[in-house]
Amino acid sequence: FPSHDIGHILSKGKPKTFNPLIDRPNKNSIIMGKNSIRQKDGSMKQLSDKRKIREPKEFTKRFSVWYSPTVAQENPCKKLEHPAMMAKTITNDLIYSYSNPSEVVLDPFAGSGTECLSANKLNRKFIGIEKEVKYYDLAVACVFG
Repeated sequence: FPSHDIGHILSKGKPKTFNPLIDRPNKNSIIMGKNSIRQKDGSMKQLSDKRKIREPKEFTKRFSVWYSPTVAQENPCKKLEHPAMMAKTITNDLIYSYSNPSEVVLDPFAGSGTECLSANKLNRKFIGIEKEVKYYDLAVACVFG
């Protein structure tokens, strides 16, 4: 059953870090035909062998919609202890994209601690805030074992 979530990246001013995920297959990676280029009128012009064409890369940047398994898909047949857990796949991707190692990641609604766990695994410092004691204990257990 498809579901979606919106991730917010908050920073003071423009984000200082952006490490794009380059894992989307590039449909243009296969070059077909001869060494040619399309002209403004739509016709094709043969290029000389002296002129180099940039080879397309196999993968390119992700679009703004990222596909990821849900927490239930990551943990089949396991009872989830928090009603709104984030998938580790998506938290890893977000933290990797918008921070560098040793920077601080803030999660103001830590819940089960998934974001803090991902930050820790990606060598980031983290601050997790959770007001519910049972979820705070769950987050501490998640991150520190």
